[in-house]
Amino acid sequence: MHDSADPALVVNDGVVIHLAEPLVVTGRIELHGCIHGHVSCTQIDVGATGIIDGQLTADKADIKGTLGTQLTATSLVLRDGAHISGSVEYAELTAELGAQIDATLSRKHPAVQPAPETLEVINE
Repeated sequence: MHDSADPALVVNDGVVIHLAEPLVVTGRIELHGCIHGHVSCTQIDVGATGIIDGQLTADKADIKGTLGTQLTATSLVLRDGAHISGSVEYAELTAELGAQIDATLSRKHPAVQPAPETLEVINE
């Protein structure tokens, strides 16, 4: 579940954070406690005791804990024991047996790259 890079933010078990404004983290969050509010990050690892009650936006999300309300992730992994509810938008989804999904799922399509221009070579 954990990336080899050190997390930019660690929220330990038993810690409860109530955000008045969105939390934006460039890097990885390791969450074992509880965050109420809007979180935006590059990557998040939510441990078995981790909870986000609010909105989460991440490029990569690896979830073993609980998420509610709204989740948007490019790459989403739901581990055994994960529980998500609300609205979930993803590009790639992996769900292990035992993950509970009580949410509306919608797949977002990655941005389409424009085709390279074709050059016509004329031999004269």
